[in-house]
Amino acid sequence: MREIKTNKKAELKTYVVDWGPDSNGGRYGLIQATSINEALWDLDAIVGYPDSIAPLLIPDSDGIRYTEIDSPTKAYSGSHLLELFLT
Repeated sequence: MREIKTNKKAELKTYVVDWGPDSNGGRYGLIQATSINEALWDLDAIVGYPDSIAPLLIPDSDGIRYTEIDSPTKAYSGSHLLELFLT
């Protein structure tokens, strides 16, 4: 029996990483991987284990998907960064 090959590649998802308040460098980051487990393995291999990781899901605000990332708790418009971890 002949094996059928497909050209379908695993879809990358984007995850938000929180390194915690005592991080050495930036507190938040983004990583792309095919699964949350792959993202955690990749992060652990290059930096270490994060405090928190969540899929990047930008909330809808009046029909626009926008999130400010300058400040984790205050947003001029749209959602704020900490809302991305409330999934």
